[in-house]
Amino acid sequence: MSKVIDSVRTYQGCPPRNSLLAYIEVVNTWFERIKYRRQLQSLPDYLLKDVGLTSGDVYKESMKRFWQR
Repeated sequence: MSKVIDSVRTYQGCPPRNSLLAYIEVVNTWFERIKYRRQLQSLPDYLLKDVGLTSGDVYKESMKRFWQR
């Protein structure tokens, strides 16, 4: 788990912080991804077209695991 936290810190360019706080931030990001991907799946085709996405794009995004960007 510490590799995940270290990679998040490196990616975000954040200085090292309390490891518990970093862990909470990572988990929070995972929950946000789950929520956003579910919301994206619930959009009708006309709204997807409006934002420039296809149902194939939504499928690809929704098939990602929560830790994947």
